[in-house]
Amino acid sequence: MNSTRTSRRHLRRVAACTATALSAGLLLSAGPASAVNSADGVELPRVQFTLPVPAGAPTVPVPAKPRTDIDLDGRNDLLYRYVDGSLSVLPGNGGPERPAEFVRQIFEYAKEVIPIGDVRGDDRPELLYLQNQILILETAGGYDAGYRQWAGGDWQLYNKVTSPGDVNGDGHPDLVARTHSGDLYFYAGTGLDRDQPFAPRVKVGGGWQAYDQIVGANDLDGDGLGDLVARDVSGSLWYYKGSGGSAQPFAVRVKVGAGWNAYNQVVPLDDVTGDGRADLAGRTPAGQVFLYASKGDGAFAAPTQLGTGAEYLKTLAGQGGVPDHGKHALAAAKPGHDGRVEVFRTLANGTFLPAQVEYTSVGDEGTGFYFAATGLNGTDYPSLVMDEGVLWDHEGQRVLTDKAGASLTPGGIWQAPGDLTGDGRADLLQVQSGVLYLHDRGSGGSGYDYRKTSIGKGWEVYDSLVGSGDFTGDGRADAVARDKSGLLYLYAGTGNASAPFAPRVLIGKGWEVYDLLAAPGDLNGDGRADLVARDAAGDLYRYSATGLGGSTVFGPRARMSGGWNAYRLIG
Repeated sequence: MNSTRTSRRHLRRVAACTATALSAGLLLSAGPASAVNSADGVELPRVQFTLPVPAGAPTVPVPAKPRTDIDLDGRNDLLYRYVDGSLSVLPGNGGPERPAEFVRQIFEYAKEVIPIGDVRGDDRPELLYLQNQILILETAGGYDAGYRQWAGGDWQLYNKVTSPGDVNGDGHPDLVARTHSGDLYFYAGTGLDRDQPFAPRVKVGGGWQAYDQIVGANDLDGDGLGDLVARDVSGSLWYYKGSGGSAQPFAVRVKVGAGWNAYNQVVPLDDVTGDGRADLAGRTPAGQVFLYASKGDGAFAAPTQLGTGAEYLKTLAGQGGVPDHGKHALAAAKPGHDGRVEVFRTLANGTFLPAQVEYTSVGDEGTGFYFAATGLNGTDYPSLVMDEGVLWDHEGQRVLTDKAGASLTPGGIWQAPGDLTGDGRADLLQVQSGVLYLHDRGSGGSGYDYRKTSIGKGWEVYDSLVGSGDFTGDGRADAVARDKSGLLYLYAGTGNASAPFAPRVLIGKGWEVYDLLAAPGDLNGDGRADLVARDAAGDLYRYSATGLGGSTVFGPRARMSGGWNAYRLIG
């Protein structure tokens, strides 16, 4: 690589022309007429919510306390993140949506936003958010900028963290966390916000891998104790009533519903009806949000529509799915080496937005797009590797360059599915001369220490390797590989640096009909990473992850749109 030439280059981020996407026949999605400015300066349709008007005073002995009462008016507010990364808050008093400025610094980095309520005991709420391996507690009362209260590491041990509220009855909100293997741990709240807001963990259950969504629901029955609900992959909803203790914080589960797999996310609302009981909502893949008003003891009234346009939301605070660590976008380059790369953000309904952002290299000549990496700078937005061996982040900043031990120049196959070693940091894969190498990230800083480790041989049989997040639903980054005969194999992630993948599983035949495979991350809003494949005619097909793992990891294909043969490479 010519280092002098490279030093004169930089990557420029520019607004893309949506006409490009239209002329290529790419699928656009209709949405509400009103819009908000996105982080790219492009208008996004705005979600439309109609909150119920409280009928009267609470009817239960101990009304559920609001956990995200941002404006401190005594009513719970809704907090959500759009697909462009911007956070908004909808006041529970019927006021208009407004930017959530108090948490503006976390919009691209938070993998999960967890309502927890009043940790400090001052009648002002806090929020928890998960940023890679770190769990952070931050103030959220009022619209002024919040500030960090506490941060704790090593939370990559879990694939789901949520707060049911005060479960043990001591007046402090508690946490539960599930490991990748399905063990459930309870963290009792202490009220010590800056020192140790949660007591040491206590294991309280196993087998929780049966659930694809776990929701800290707040107090559903008005007894003053927090409750949980959990959904299994068949769509059954289970109610775990808070017990008032720490050793066994929940009563035996009770089935309270079926058909909840109609929703890609189950969401806690706290009390929006005014009866003192916390309520639930479900979001459909089409972006409709339905309210389930609590009737007590885990029972819910018939659903009523609460909102539309939620396909433009990436996250609703407290949602039940496993956090998605994929890149939430496809990067695409047309033939030639002019350095232009278009990026298509994923929606929660199985489609993409039109290209909103383009990248172009600026220098004495163009450079070609090589592949898009997942999560290398801590965001859920793709980093781009150009064929001169330079890795750029989504803001046009250089992340790393070609150097000894980690050649990024074309040759073989490169991929970056996410964190493969279990340290909370994204890693790189390279197939070179039939050997699979892992380039894992160092223990600190923003770069890589280039520990290039051989983790497999015989990979010359594959012509494609893709991944961006979790295909199987356990929260670990996975990959799929296609051999030259068209057989597709799943390599499920283990989180073990010495053996980051489980033995391969055959999951499909006939994949030679596609000339290109890509992994955009979660395409349908359920938190699981999905797969897309392009045929020779330029049609793009979506394969949605099922959460079942094994040979049934993907459902039947669905055609998305045509015109994708306008691009030489997508990833």
